Amino acid sequence: MCVKNIYFLKLLVKLLDYSKYIQIKKIILACFLVIKKTRSNKIMSNCTSHTKGMDLDDVIRKVPNFPKPGILFYDVTSIFTNPQAFDYTINQMMEIYSKEQVDGVVAIESRGFLLAAPFALKKGVPLVLARKKGKLPGLTYQRSYDLEYGSATLEIHKADLPANKRYIIVDDLIATGGTLEAVAMMIKDAKAEVAGIFSIVGLPFLNYKNKIGSYNPKTLIDYHGE
Repeated sequence: MCVKNIYFLKLLVKLLDYSKYIQIKKIILACFLVIKKTRSNKIMSNCTSHTKGMDLDDVIRKVPNFPKPGILFYDVTSIFTNPQAFDYTINQMMEIYSKEQVDGVVAIESRGFLLAAPFALKKGVPLVLARKKGKLPGLTYQRSYDLEYGSATLEIHKADLPANKRYIIVDDLIATGGTLEAVAMMIKDAKAEVAGIFSIVGLPFLNYKNKIGSYNPKTLIDYHGE
């Protein structure tokens, strides 16, 4: 039975509170408990949650036919407009990396900035920005990555990436992993180490682990189709 019918079942139970149909009421209550248990252990047909608290799938906005027909876009900006969901996400990041030695956080432009800034502040470590080419004034490391049509380049200030440090890379969503791989290569160019990769959403059906699997990517929720 569809999860959305939970509210309908609740209404039926309420209506039957004073009825004589005890057997029907027991059946409805049993159905409600089964659905509630299934929802709490959320492994649905198109998404897998890796957290036990807030259901981020209910918060993330789904936009059909964007950026082109046939694509379902998972828009995490709806998390940033929800203070409870935003706070929950940062707390989950803190829990995931509570025992990890982290010397800095590298944030990918632009939604990665919003996640990495409060996380770095809570961890008490430097925040390093990976920006689009031409946005940084100093000497930079540069790496390009492939897009569907063409390529793009990210840069990081050399002065911001001292050697022999461990960095978590943060972005909002992992698709093919090309952007994150480019940032990981710049960290290696600096003779530093990638301590891990974090994103709210992962799209494992795009096989991103082929590119970044060795960096132990972590997500809060995975979607298994467009």
